[in-house]
Amino acid sequence: PLVVARFRAPVFTNGTTLRIAVRDGRNGTLANALWQDIESGDATSLSTANTLTIGVPLDTQLLNDFRIVPSTITPNGDGLNDQAVIGFSVFKISVPRQADVSIYSLNGRLVWQSAEAVEIGREGVVWGGIDDNGDIVAPGLYICRLKVEADANVSSVRTRVIAVAY
Repeated sequence: PLVVARFRAPVFTNGTTLRIAVRDGRNGTLANALWQDIESGDATSLSTANTLTIGVPLDTQLLNDFRIVPSTITPNGDGLNDQAVIGFSVFKISVPRQADVSIYSLNGRLVWQSAEAVEIGREGVVWGGIDDNGDIVAPGLYICRLKVEADANVSSVRTRVIAVAY
């Protein structure tokens, strides 16, 4: 019988090769069944695909999945929502790059910044509601700016609003 499997997952690197194995557990003996590796090649004429390698679409952005969790923080030291994780996914780089995360007040004043080395895949930076002097910021809305450069001519910038409340 022909088996069709579908799954969804982010692919961060062009040319990612899957390692796939299957086993038959129809008779309730799954624990004793042997795994059989799947090799690339033409298994059936029903499909034109004959490879286990995945290509990243050409239109893939350098940065994706930019999110701030939670979107409102209360940095009062009670252990609940004292800090936010600024999360994002990085694509299309082959060596670690610098991610610049900056927090601005609504009047454009730089409040806090961090420069982190990031690699391809899911990344995150933590902000605890403090300024560059280590003081807790005033309640209000702030702009989080994320910038990553891949090459001299390729960069990506994203912004999101983050709230601080007490």
